[in-house]
Amino acid sequence: MANNTMTVNKEQISCAVVNTQGVRCCRVAVSETTVIPPGVEQIIPGKVIDTGYAPDCSMLVASDKFVEKHQLLLAKTVVTSSSDVVPMRVLNATDKFVKVYANTIAATCEAVTILNESVCSQELSTEDIPEHLTSLYTSSCVHLNENQRERLRALLLMNQSVFAKDKWDIGRTDIVTHKINTQNTDPICQKPCRMPFAQKI
Repeated sequence: MANNTMTVNKEQISCAVVNTQGVRCCRVAVSETTVIPPGVEQIIPGKVIDTGYAPDCSMLVASDKFVEKHQLLLAKTVVTSSSDVVPMRVLNATDKFVKVYANTIAATCEAVTILNESVCSQELSTEDIPEHLTSLYTSSCVHLNENQRERLRALLLMNQSVFAKDKWDIGRTDIVTHKINTQNTDPICQKPCRMPFAQKI
């Protein structure tokens, strides 16, 4: 954040952090144990610990202790801290796998005053949703409230690599090797069988 402005979804927003007297803030912990591979930027789900002090709209700020211990970078983000899931964008810039355990305090949510009302609006935005998940997200949000939408968004972002981008994106694995036991039978070669006329298009 510079000059009291912040860029969210390619939109320049004017905002101001609520100052010392009467500041409302809360701690945010990691929801589930997560392993972050080296050189990977990932969205991990967080949860608000001090729910009684959670402001409606706040800025997620990394805990110094969390950064020093895990060597992870955590992006400053404007979030709705009153929701069940607070998405946290972290980057593992090291060359080692980093394991973050559930209930680890990762950040604080500091109350901010938004001068542009559109920032915390409830409009359905698909800006950060990958293209191959946009239709799934849009159709799934029809009957969901704001909290459920945030949880779905965090879930899709966290597991986006699991979904195929197209019908050819089936992936491959070297974990299991498939073997066909032909015993001592010699290999044979046959001409391909013709397709029955009734099955031809």
